[in-house]
Amino acid sequence: MAKTLSTVLTAAALALALAGLAALSAAGHGGVVSDAEAATSASACGVKLAPQSRTVRRGGRVLLQGTACDAGDSSSAPRTVQVKLRKGKRWATVAKAQTDAGGEFSVCARVSVPRQAKVARLRATTAGGAGTTTVRVGRRGSTSCKPLNASPPAETGNPNCPLSQPASDIGYTLPSACTTVASDTSQNPDPIPFYGRIDCAHASRHQKISSGGDPAPTATGGSQGDSAHRRMTVIDGDDFWGERCELGINEKNGPVAFYHEGMRRVTYASFKLNDSFPLQTQKWQGVLQMKQAQSSDNGGGTPVLSLSAFDGHWSLWHSAPGYTDEDFKLWQVPASKNLWTRIAIDALYSQHESVGWVKAYIDLNADGDFEDAQEQSPRFQTNTLKYETGTDTSDGIAAGQSIPSHLRVGMYHHQDIPCAAPVGCAVEADNLQVVKP
Repeated sequence: MAKTLSTVLTAAALALALAGLAALSAAGHGGVVSDAEAATSASACGVKLAPQSRTVRRGGRVLLQGTACDAGDSSSAPRTVQVKLRKGKRWATVAKAQTDAGGEFSVCARVSVPRQAKVARLRATTAGGAGTTTVRVGRRGSTSCKPLNASPPAETGNPNCPLSQPASDIGYTLPSACTTVASDTSQNPDPIPFYGRIDCAHASRHQKISSGGDPAPTATGGSQGDSAHRRMTVIDGDDFWGERCELGINEKNGPVAFYHEGMRRVTYASFKLNDSFPLQTQKWQGVLQMKQAQSSDNGGGTPVLSLSAFDGHWSLWHSAPGYTDEDFKLWQVPASKNLWTRIAIDALYSQHESVGWVKAYIDLNADGDFEDAQEQSPRFQTNTLKYETGTDTSDGIAAGQSIPSHLRVGMYHHQDIPCAAPVGCAVEADNLQVVKP
């Protein structure tokens, strides 16, 4: 968790992102989007524009990626996009493009500005509006356009696994034809072999509790084989790049970097918000992140997907594919304390808004299914990964390529939430599986 087009789908996500509804710090949520605000913003439309590199060599070219939609027009007909460069007091057209069926476009534009200029302003316009961006201009930086990372073919899997069927719904458990990529039932007192690292002020802030764990079966219906669970605690003054106690190493080649371009993955996890958990706080507070991983130039900012528990609710959050320190709420449902709550996040992971999607399931009454009212979110058509923004390829990711996301589990919240010693604030987690077709 970080501090912080008709349909609930790409257009809605785009409009909400453009509105910048929840201003956040680079470390996490800084605000909450109301339902009224979300509805108002979702009716808007326009153009989003982002460069694949923020630094361009003078006279060089930059690859621009964007999305365009026209308010009231839900057709998939291509739209003409004109890209213009600010030259003195006028805008000069430097490139043109056509949107695809999902409203996305990419275009290569030459950045030719006066020698004294250090910044270039670019604008993409359609009949539905305009979007602007800026790039730095100097002696170093991008000189040519690298192609966007094309979406790979659909991942093949066992046809008897429902995850092999595009956009299929899932259940409380999945058949054994599906493959469990990884599983943690908390049996091992040391979380490092699974998660790679304990990101807490002190390693002792993580505890294995031997009894009272989640009673639910694993993702594919088997027994957990143990009753243990994990407890992650923060105490006022803890500082591990913020007030947090999370499990998961932030490394794109690490053991919990489960989420890559074109992959469908379901992440099951169970949480208990005990007496010490400040559920009613109005400040942001996360328990799970699917965060773009380091090392990468766009590994910072808000996570592309995250699950929060605050203001009396579970909530699913999302951020745009380029660099941003904002995210916004996709969905929320009431949360309860002292109850093991089984959660599943099903997603097709992609940087492309026309490809990626996410749907959440939460067993609110702990009756062993996801079939009751409010227990399933809509399927949100939106990007579910970030793309690389820089030109430094030493990290192994070229500009425009998708950045893998890694899993983080535990507590990360606003430092002003009171968590006095010795008890502090804690979240309990258990029975985690990541499943593929």
